[in-house]
Amino acid sequence: MASSPSSAEKNWLPLNIGIKVGCFLLLVIPNVVSGADLLFSTQAGANTFFRLTTNGAVTSLGTVTTQNKGLAYVGSTLFSLDRTAAGGAISIRGINPNTGNSDGSTPRTVTMAGGTVTDGFGLASHPQTGILFAIVCQNCGTSGPHSLVTINPANGVASLVGNPGIPFAGLAFNGAGTLYGVSASNAPNGFKNRLYILNQSSAARTFVLSLANTSLSGQPHAIGFHRQTNRMYHFSGASGGTYEEINLSTLQRTPKVFTSGVITGNGMALTARRHQLQVSITGSGTVTSSPSGINCGGDCSENYDD
Repeated sequence: MASSPSSAEKNWLPLNIGIKVGCFLLLVIPNVVSGADLLFSTQAGANTFFRLTTNGAVTSLGTVTTQNKGLAYVGSTLFSLDRTAAGGAISIRGINPNTGNSDGSTPRTVTMAGGTVTDGFGLASHPQTGILFAIVCQNCGTSGPHSLVTINPANGVASLVGNPGIPFAGLAFNGAGTLYGVSASNAPNGFKNRLYILNQSSAARTFVLSLANTSLSGQPHAIGFHRQTNRMYHFSGASGGTYEEINLSTLQRTPKVFTSGVITGNGMALTARRHQLQVSITGSGTVTSSPSGINCGGDCSENYDD
């Protein structure tokens, strides 16, 4: 078997594998825990897009033209919840995971009954259904509360799920389809900088644990779940800020150290980097994968977190 691809080689994916089989083959997808990849966006004088590994290596992928307020994959497409500038329109669009800028598709302005959507604070896709969930705010700065919504990326229409009652800064699903949210640094005392489970039908929140925080009041947190490591990752603050790994089964938090590179700006959005694996077979038989996802002849492609 060939060795696991390097970080540079991962940029060549999707990966196509042709296999000649006679009966049955189990394809084991390597668990690249030592260098699993996350994509990370920050806001500063210039908005910057990074690749961040779970062992702390940082690579800048360049500046982006909009503020990525949330990042989430649906299949092999990376979506961003965007704002063009402070006070600008909120849109949903596909972006290139190697640059953070547009993939050439048309951005869709996020619209919602009851008022103008003026800000967004996180984006996450359900791992089984692909439905996009987001935290948005209508008429922010006046009386507009934070709302949990679903967004149709084809037209930008947001549908209200409910009001979680406090400001949230980020969203992430675990591999089983449980939705987590991190409360904002400007939430009321006793509620800020906490991890909650959010009900996907009502937005009711259930406390999970308190998180480390190096953000000033009002500055964002970012969370993302990686299915290969089965861990949640959390960042708050700017370069030198908090970066930690969370075991959702034991609720153990493990501080992470930046081993190379520098993060500039305040963390805005975080998600696992993903690639598509495609298998083709010659002859009779079946190819399945571990972790699950491929059962080829019938299902010969799957998206996996790097």
